[in-house]
Amino acid sequence: MNFAAIVVFAIAMGVATSKVVSRMTNKTQLNDNNPDLTFVDLLVELDRILGVMIIWVIMCTPFAVCSMIISAIAIEEDLAKLFTIVGLLMGCTWVAFALQYIVVYCGLYTLLVRKNPFTYTNHLLPAKIMVRICCDMLCSDRRLFICIFVSLNVI
Repeated sequence: MNFAAIVVFAIAMGVATSKVVSRMTNKTQLNDNNPDLTFVDLLVELDRILGVMIIWVIMCTPFAVCSMIISAIAIEEDLAKLFTIVGLLMGCTWVAFALQYIVVYCGLYTLLVRKNPFTYTNHLLPAKIMVRICCDMLCSDRRLFICIFVSLNVI
């Protein structure tokens, strides 16, 4: 059994618990000594604690991915072949993006609506950027996510 993982998880949970408890404005019980709500309070606190731990994992993920990429490059003997394959993969991805734009967004719009597709696709870029920002910010920091929405007059 992997006791090191259990110990690391327990330490992280303890640190996250202390962080959540230090953020609480009212450290008394929120349920006014109602025994029916004690379990609900426990679930709320566990949600906050696990939320803190998940944010830590998300913040460490780029370092883990970078180290996996570096270890994969380190064991490769023919770097020229590796970078050729990566370049080919990136080129295929960009060609696929261009074909999707031309065929799906412009072609189908022209075929189905019989109007200029570029007036329609001009509105797609800000929408796609907003979706990307929302996905990234929702995973990393909720406060920044709200600030972006407020600055764009969405809320």
